[in-house]
Formats: sequence, structure tokens, C-alpha cells
Amino acid sequence: MAGHELTHLEHRHPTKLLFAFLAAILLPAWFSPAAYLLIGLVSPILIRLGVPRSLNHIYPALARFGSWSQHDLVLLLAGLAGFYFLSRRFEHAADAGAVALAGDPEAKISALLKLNRLNLMPIQWDKVTGSWLTHPSTLHRVQRIAAESGMPAERLRQILDRHTIEQTQQGGIGVSTRSEQHYQFPPVADPDRISSTAQRFWNSQRKLWALLSLNVVPPALVALLATSLPRHNLRLLVYIAGLLITVTICQLAAFWSSISGRRTVKHRLSEEFSRTGRLSLNPDDVVVGFAPGSSPRFFGFNHYDWDIGFLRFARGRLSYFGEQIQFSLSIDQIIAVGLGPGAPGWWSIPRIYVRWRDSTGTRESVFSLNSLEPCSISHASSPIRSLYECLLQWYNQPFGSDVASETLALPAPSLGEVTSMSPREIGSRRVEKLVLIRLLPLAIGISILLRVDAIWYVCGVALMARVVELIPYWQYKEKTFVPVAQVELHARAQAAAHAASLENS
Repeated sequence: MAGHELTHLEHRHPTKLLFAFLAAILLPAWFSPAAYLLIGLVSPILIRLGVPRSLNHIYPALARFGSWSQHDLVLLLAGLAGFYFLSRRFEHAADAGAVALAGDPEAKISALLKLNRLNLMPIQWDKVTGSWLTHPSTLHRVQRIAAESGMPAERLRQILDRHTIEQTQQGGIGVSTRSEQHYQFPPVADPDRISSTAQRFWNSQRKLWALLSLNVVPPALVALLATSLPRHNLRLLVYIAGLLITVTICQLAAFWSSISGRRTVKHRLSEEFSRTGRLSLNPDDVVVGFAPGSSPRFFGFNHYDWDIGFLRFARGRLSYFGEQIQFSLSIDQIIAVGLGPGAPGWWSIPRIYVRWRDSTGTRESVFSLNSLEPCSISHASSPIRSLYECLLQWYNQPFGSDVASETLALPAPSLGEVTSMSPREIGSRRVEKLVLIRLLPLAIGISILLRVDAIWYVCGVALMARVVELIPYWQYKEKTFVPVAQVELHARAQAAAHAASLENS
């Protein structure tokens, strides 16, 4: 990747892109004078060539375009489209320069794919999103590198298949008390898992577009209503009400999307386990989300759950059957259980943290659980609190039938970790740039479709709603939460009392 950046510097791509961006922004200001000047220069040539009739169409069309209320917007979009086209050309040139410098196209392709995996990014965007990105999709870039270097199509397919398998890896998982973000575990090739991952990706994309539409459609309708009102002071009130309504709708929709679809998830998991014969479900099994670590982390398609599966309470043993991992812990291995911090948000729901030790008693780790049982918005925290009560009841007085043989055969979670990122990165510039690349064109497009003249109001309200949603992420401070056993609590209380007595004496 160093060769890629060196090629950018060698050909002065950053400077050229800066001037191209300024030209795109200033295009509405100088287009009309330049267009009239160009027509004035070209007109004598056209007359000499005997094609004066073309002028009869050019001038009226230019006049109609200049009188259109949205002509500046169209020119701005055209300028940005040219900027995006130039930026993509520079990316392809930098890729070619990196391959020429290193002499190893396969290494360049592997580096690009690995960079996408570490950043939790897809290698292929949908057409709408991809058309507004300054970089070509990674899939298009690796295909172009392979074609220019003469790499056989079969070899490129093998590299892409390996990337897909590594994205859907499964294996043992453990927890570290440190804050590493990237970990390794054994890979497997599972066509059903690959298909499921692709389906979850497209579902997440559709959900994202739906949420972004709610940032845009309400202010566009409010602006359409406001322009029809005769009194200016009444318009101002409508505009302010539109801002408040949009922010409220976006917050409620984002919270609802986090708990919606749970019934479908539970049904899909039940069918998958029944089809593969991995698990015979009991009525008391609870569908949960599983995440390693002692603090909330973002894992991609499942958001703050790295895996989803069923939790089973049995006599003296707690078992988890997930899509990616399965494990079982005896009650002696579990040190403590507690309710800890959940994902950041205006309506944050806690998670259950379980502190456990291995069979030798030499290593301790922490993982967290999130109840995915169906619920409503008004009772969103009820499932996690019910699960916590059941876990405490099992922990203090085990209940249920004898442990099944398949439960006994399950090992404890083994060492290894997964790719994730801090919730603070959700509000980072890198992520928000990708969101704004979708949000602003969507706001402009809907405004044009509804013939709303107050485009800047629509864009401003959409941005304000997005800022309100990001405030909890900007304020979030990542802290580890390790449940404390009753013995430790008693020891700490005694130590605190002893210290207080020493101070008083």
C-alpha cells in the first residue's frame, strides 16, 4: 500500500484533486458567463460552416436552463461527478504504479482485500452508493489489476473465494482484557454461511437506506407545506416544527430498527439448527446475541453481537449454541454475572456480562450476552432483565433437566478473538463521510423529485438529525466492565471500612 500512496505523490494527485474540487464548487458561478462567451466565439464558425439553424436551439435552451430554479444544483452535481470521475482515474493510476513498483499484482490484490476486512467494509457497493464514492469498489480495482497484469481469471477467483471464506470464519473464541481489535481463529468453508453473510449485508444496506430516507422525507414534506403558506412567520414555525419532528422520527426509527426482526431471526435460527441437526431445541432455550470482551464492540452485520444463537440452562451447566461457536460452562467455572453497559445511544439497553475461568483455573475471561427475544419499543429492556433474572436464578439454584450428551461434549470457549471496532468509530470522520455521501444526494434527489425549492433546508435538517444521533457516540468513553463476585465485594467492603477507620483514628 506504500507504493500506492507514493504514486499519488509522484503524480501530484492531491494537488490536482484540490483544484478539481474547487472548480466543481465554483462551476455554478462561472458557467453562465463562460457558456455565453463560448457560444459567441463558436457562432461565427457555425455560420461559416452553414449550420446557423443550430443557434436557434442553443440560445433558447440555455435561457431556459438559466431561468430554472435548480440550475445551480444541477451544475454543482455535474461538477462533483467530474471530480469523482477524476478521483477514480487517479486511484486506478496509483494501483498500477504500486504494482509496477512491487512487481507483485497478487500481493496488491491481497492487501486491498485484507484492508477491507479489517475496516469491516464490503468489496462491492450497491450501484447508488458506489456512484457517489471517490474510490472505485475494491472488487472493480482488483479485477482491473488482474486484467492489466495478465492474471488468469481462475486465480483471481481463488483469491476472492479465500477472502469470502476468511470473512465468514468460525472457530474457538476467547476474551482478552486488553483492547485489541483484530484476532485470528480457524477458517472454514461453509456455502450456507457465505450466503447468509451476503444476505445480512444486503439487509443491513436496505435498513440503512430506509433510515436515511427518514432523515430526508419529513423535512422535504415540511418544506413543501411551508412554501404554500402565505405568512412568513407561520413558515418559520413550520420549519422549526419540521426539525423537531424529523429528529424525533429518526431517533424512534433507529431504536425500533435495533429491536425489530427478532421474531424472524429466532425462526431462521430454529430452522437452520433443525435442518443441520446441530441442536434439538427446548422450550426454555433463549435466543441471545454473544460478544467477546468486557466492553461493547461493533462487529458489523450483527452490530454489537458477534454471534447469535440459543442459550440453554441445564443442571449445573450453561450452554450456548451459535451460528459460529458452541460452548458449555459448568457452574464452577462461572465466577460472576452482572448487568453492564450496552451500546451507546439515547435509549441504551444494558448487556449481561459473564466472568468465567477455564477448567484449570489459571485464566479468566469475560463475554457478554444480549437477549434477542421479541419485544416492543415500550418494553425493550424487559427481555434482557428477564434473562438476567433467569441467569441469577440458575446461578444460585440450578434448575432444568439433566445435561444432554451434546451439551457435555461441548468445550469451553477457547482463546482467539474477532475483528471489531470501538463504538466511538461510528461517529468518526471516515464513517460519517460514507454516510454523508449517501445522505446528501438522497436529500437533493428527493427535493428535486418533490419540486421543493428549499433544498438547503432539507439538507440542513437531515444533517442536524444525523448530528443528534451521533452525540451519544461522541460522548461515549470506552470502559471495561468485569462482574465482581460476592466474595470480592465483601473483601472490598471490608478493605474500605478498614481504610475509613484508619483515617478516623
